[in-house]
Amino acid sequence: PVEEDPVEEDPVEEDPVEPDPVEEEPIDDETTTPTEPQDDTPNETDPGEDETPEPPTPPMGDVLCTGNILIDSPDDMQWYVNCTEIGGTLTISGPDLITFNFPYLIRIHDDLIIEDNHVLANLDGISVLNEVGGDIKIINNMMLTDVKGLEGLFIFEGGLHITDNHNLINLE
Repeated sequence: PVEEDPVEEDPVEEDPVEPDPVEEEPIDDETTTPTEPQDDTPNETDPGEDETPEPPTPPMGDVLCTGNILIDSPDDMQWYVNCTEIGGTLTISGPDLITFNFPYLIRIHDDLIIEDNHVLANLDGISVLNEVGGDIKIINNMMLTDVKGLEGLFIFEGGLHITDNHNLINLE
């Protein structure tokens, strides 16, 4: 048998591809406005300035938060700030809880319980609430001075229990 030498192919040289030249549009000085370069450095605020937190973004439509919800520290609020309805009981009970805020909460399906808050002074955090499907219990809140946060409430189907709130001076 005769062995054939493999045929060597000539390497094909490829022409380097050059990009098409880009034609630039002439700039009409009358219709364009120069822009200032953007400064991407973070703004440093004076340590003495108060930083005002941005208000929460309103929810798109109704937001039903299901189950019973316990707020016993300020960190808990981040999970429920956009609730428009709570499908169970809302309990606000924290010895160090100074304030809470449910800016969109209009309905609680079951009970509203606000108890054992040693430094909570008002209920302004539920000022848009207008319906509670069960009882309202406001018990043992040492610094609570008024219940004005309940002014928008016009439907509640259970009882109203307000006891042991020694600094409560106003029920309006």
